[in-house]
Amino acid sequence: MKRIFLKSSAIISVIVAFALIALWAISLSYDPKAAQLAFGRDPSFVCVAVGKGDLILCDHFDNREVIHLVDTRVPMHPFVTKDICSSLPGFSFRHLTLTSGQRIWSLDLSLLIPGFIMIFTTGLFVWGLRVLKGVEHTCLAAAW
Repeated sequence: MKRIFLKSSAIISVIVAFALIALWAISLSYDPKAAQLAFGRDPSFVCVAVGKGDLILCDHFDNREVIHLVDTRVPMHPFVTKDICSSLPGFSFRHLTLTSGQRIWSLDLSLLIPGFIMIFTTGLFVWGLRVLKGVEHTCLAAAW
């Protein structure tokens, strides 16, 4: 039972890993504004898009331009009262609160990150299969 679970998990995770890496390569030439999905109800939309190698989640794509204006230090009204920014290579999160009370957020994640996580997960499942095979072999040898 464990062996079947580990084998099927390894196969599924390697398929997902290759799909994510292929999606990353294909999306390098796409503009994220061209293909986007929106979920939720007004005022709490979640827009999802893939483009330029990133998975983008945000409240609204037009609000990403407001974030760009804040980054370029263009004077704007309403003013930004709170600016939370966190970024690592391949990951970026931004949350703004304006004086009008409007909240703007955006999260960008490179598709390579979940792709490499899935490759690592595949390696763990394969390693588990090898360890299980060694344990079964040792148990059979001890039974003789």
